Amino acid sequence: MFVRKSIAAIMCLTVAIAAANASAQGILIDDFNSYTGRQADSGPGSFNGDPLYAASGWGDYYVHDNPQDPAIIVDANGPHPAAGRSPSGYDNTNGISNMNGNAPGHGHSFAIPGGAVPANSIVRLWAHANLSNNTNADGGIGGNSHLFIGSDSLSSDNGAGVPWEETVMQALLKGGASGGLGVGGGGAQPAGALDWTAGSSVTDAEGWLQVMLEVEVGGDGFMSVGTAYHRPAVGGAWIQSASIGASAPPAQATHFAIQMSRDVTFDNVMYEIVPEPASLTMLALGSSLLLLRRRHC
Repeated sequence: MFVRKSIAAIMCLTVAIAAANASAQGILIDDFNSYTGRQADSGPGSFNGDPLYAASGWGDYYVHDNPQDPAIIVDANGPHPAAGRSPSGYDNTNGISNMNGNAPGHGHSFAIPGGAVPANSIVRLWAHANLSNNTNADGGIGGNSHLFIGSDSLSSDNGAGVPWEETVMQALLKGGASGGLGVGGGGAQPAGALDWTAGSSVTDAEGWLQVMLEVEVGGDGFMSVGTAYHRPAVGGAWIQSASIGASAPPAQATHFAIQMSRDVTFDNVMYEIVPEPASLTMLALGSSLLLLRRRHC
């Protein structure tokens, strides 16, 4: 009797946890509507100069111990400053864009709330992205845009010789009709083809879709696998583009970052952290065995 009840408890708890996991909702980092948007690519108005920036949670974005240029909050009713340039945010709102600079700069980092992502967890970072006006045809404005999950090397100068690429996982967004969505972790960078043309089979009429970077954190607390996904701007099932394993040295996931190549706009940056299914199953098993032991005592 006790065994049957314990098995039932395991099944019920496992189903309940799986259902909660499946319905988990992302936490909004920023929709960029609280800030002052701009329409020109010159003059004052970089994101880090906005009066609300200090309290926003965003900070400097670093590459190889070098601080990169800030992004710009782009206003509604774009693209700005003229047709063929930076789109406004999703659904004609404010967004965050690179209106006047070259790759790989123009981005911001964000400390993961609560500190390093716990062991045996999955952390996901996603956003609306619009690369319809970035074709990578000009090397001066080309290059990939990125979503990052990684160590504090994304947010500070943490010493010479730090292998920056090996302390981050990155989703790589390459624009244009022959663009793609890849993922990198310090070694090879596998990618899947993706047509970023406005109104293509994957973007909506305005050129938007959602892109996600997912990172698995192993039992040792270090990042182990990174995977890039995309889906329609309105939501739906995620479609995997590429996956890669982490390279040495091991690194914790403590920061997010976003980086835009020129004329690329992001919006609605979200994240979630969830326990891996295996750890959830063990939690259910442990709870039920504890129940069984108490009933025997």
